[in-house]
Amino acid sequence: MRQFTAVVNPTAGGSQGAAALIPLARLLREGGAGLEVEYSRGLDHARTLARRAAEQGRVVLGVGGDG
Repeated sequence: MRQFTAVVNPTAGGSQGAAALIPLARLLREGGAGLEVEYSRGLDHARTLARRAAEQGRVVLGVGGDG
């Protein structure tokens, strides 16, 4: 089973990115994938979260909303 981590910028795009994650999360979970969601506090924090997830063998999804 694939494991995913979504690193979300909660303020990007007026929170549209975070809202867009909901249907994707549903599809992934219905398909049997594991999904964790991490909320970043800035670019450096997002990098740290992504690196940590990748080191655990997880597929990293960057979720923004700024276009």
